[in-house]
Amino acid sequence: MLIIVAFMSILVGGLMTELTNSFLVSRTHSTRVEREATVTSAVELGIHQLQAGSVPPVCAQDARGPWFLTLNGSPSAVSETCTAIVPDLAASLSTAAVTIDGVHNTTAGRDEYIAATSSGRLNAYAFGQTSARWSVALAGTMTASVLPFVDADGMPELMVPTTMAGSGCGGHCVVSMRYSAGAPSFHCSMPASSAVTVSPAVEVRSGIRNFPDYVFFAGSGAGAALYVFDGAADHTCGPQASAALTGDVIGAPLVFPGVVSVKNNSSSVSDEIFVLQGDGTASALAHWRYTEAVDKNGVLTIGLS
Repeated sequence: MLIIVAFMSILVGGLMTELTNSFLVSRTHSTRVEREATVTSAVELGIHQLQAGSVPPVCAQDARGPWFLTLNGSPSAVSETCTAIVPDLAASLSTAAVTIDGVHNTTAGRDEYIAATSSGRLNAYAFGQTSARWSVALAGTMTASVLPFVDADGMPELMVPTTMAGSGCGGHCVVSMRYSAGAPSFHCSMPASSAVTVSPAVEVRSGIRNFPDYVFFAGSGAGAALYVFDGAADHTCGPQASAALTGDVIGAPLVFPGVVSVKNNSSSVSDEIFVLQGDGTASALAHWRYTEAVDKNGVLTIGLS
């Protein structure tokens, strides 16, 4: 008899514990659902209020709200914040149209944006400013983004693809402009047989470049070609090599350091050049190698193949 009573006591105790746990779980779940319903309703209220009102011209100045709601015995509040975005901060830099992408120039310790207008002027703006720090006439129209460039002697320059008749350009060219101080000034021209519609390039390397003074660029359209010029500030834009292309150039050339070889009193240095070309229906990546070799007699041979 005592055994039966003890067993019944244990059974009743376990049942009560299970019922208590189930009640607590149900209560916790119910409370969570009520809070989620309150939060969801408050968010919907905030969205409705935002949709019903007008947005100020500058998002960061939006001072609407907060909005309050009490549901299921739980109070809630909804507030909105807006961080300034690009359209809020945008300001007109020029009265003339800018049809070519500008560039952020950080060479020689500068921090500025350089862009050309359709009226043929090249302008520079200090970062965060809307007034040009300098403006120079190009004597032509820029056809692709400018390339800020520092030669082997540490002289800063700007390589500007453009179309103009004089100054050795012959219609299409990349203009080299010295930019050591103040506004840049014309240095020399690197002529091309067709329009240069993509930015020039220099060798990409973290350390010393194989050809630190050389500028690589390509034309598009009839007579398109790949060009290698000496762009040093103390030189005269001498052509090194060129090769015909079979299609329009889609992007700026990519130039990587190649092999440096010294053997039996002879040496050779090369760069690997990649150009993305297209014919309107398909595109392909073309690979070129620029090489300068000096034999044991000191004779220089230049190749682009």
